[in-house]
Amino acid sequence: MQERRILAREGVHKASAWSTRRGWRGIWGPAAPGEGSGSTGGVAIFARDFLGLHLNPAQGTQESRVISGIVGIPGGTEFCVTSVYHYDSSGFDSKNQHLLSDADMAASSSCLPWLIGGDFNNSPSDFHEHSFHQQSGGIILFPDCSGTCLTTGGMRMN
Repeated sequence: MQERRILAREGVHKASAWSTRRGWRGIWGPAAPGEGSGSTGGVAIFARDFLGLHLNPAQGTQESRVISGIVGIPGGTEFCVTSVYHYDSSGFDSKNQHLLSDADMAASSSCLPWLIGGDFNNSPSDFHEHSFHQQSGGIILFPDCSGTCLTTGGMRMN
């Protein structure tokens, strides 16, 4: 989940309790203060409550736009899930490259199979040009559809 914008610890506690009552376990990355009295960013990862889910110890610093967790599947298998929320209208500038670097570090340091997903605010071709997937040893998966963001005309990966 990206851009959840919950700043206060009390707000996160209430949202976590709400999701728990509905059969979901979550880990939460803090939102950051935005312009005026608003907020920006804030990421979370959810898994059904019968799965194990905890914060990835390789996460390092708590970032308002990257969070990494370890999901345990019944039977003992674990994998790393990392959620990223890129800055919009920034392409692969230094801020977004830093976020990808943090996500890659958390995933690769876990020594587990991994998945990095999120709202990248870039197209798949941008990723291929940047070659992040080659550096991290991953592949790019994206929906074959006209877009996911209808208010802006849509992108193939958002």
